[in-house]
Amino acid sequence: MGSPAFFVRRRPRPMAYGLKSSMKSEKHLYFFSLGILVFFSVTVVSLDRFGTNSRKAGHGCSLNDSQLVKLSVNYSDEAYKVWQQKGFKGRVVVALSRRLNFVNNGMENLIPPMSFPLKVFNLSKAIEGRLKSDNFLFVAMETGIAREIISVVPEKIYPEKREAAKGIEGVSVKEGRIKVPNLGSPREITVMPFFKATKEPALLYISASFFSDYEPGELLGLLKKAGIKTDLVILCRSLDDNDVTDKDREKLRVFEMLLGTTHG
Repeated sequence: MGSPAFFVRRRPRPMAYGLKSSMKSEKHLYFFSLGILVFFSVTVVSLDRFGTNSRKAGHGCSLNDSQLVKLSVNYSDEAYKVWQQKGFKGRVVVALSRRLNFVNNGMENLIPPMSFPLKVFNLSKAIEGRLKSDNFLFVAMETGIAREIISVVPEKIYPEKREAAKGIEGVSVKEGRIKVPNLGSPREITVMPFFKATKEPALLYISASFFSDYEPGELLGLLKKAGIKTDLVILCRSLDDNDVTDKDREKLRVFEMLLGTTHG
């Protein structure tokens, strides 16, 4: 007696084939995703290396190093001109001053309306044409000399800056620090007790206005304690600032004499 047909016939097993195909697809997707991840990782590293290599910096010195390079100027916008002449790019700027020197001055109106035939427009040159003492740090960031700016202000005027920053979109206010990014570029306003030196050498700018609140030896000690290293110190007499006194400028002169020595 023959076996019933349902014991003899075997139904096809499409699920097994489907499972194998699914596993193969997932394997291909895994390697494809891994390839994309590796590609983007290599790209990010390459771009970071390119950006780092394109920065122009000298030998970073501590403030008591005899090889420290220092330069005096009369007006704050002269600091920008010095940086430009030396070809600095993508640098961290640390500025000690009562002024933020970051006024926009209507820069958004510099780009001319589109016309035909199209004309080559150099925005950096146009921005430099608006260079003034009250905006030299803004110009430095817009033209690529500075990629990050740390403005250190006297403790007496910090509360004023903190109150002005509250409620502004994108601004972060914390104890001793105000983070005010400019189109994605980091910018910070802080005071000496909260100032932390960056790992890389910074361009250091010090205005005579800062000495209304500090003595030369006191400020030098605080900067040394913060561990700042720099390849150029610019000391500005701030002749264009009516609030700066002769006493402040004399303190700046004494501070300059202390730089590059073991004193102070």
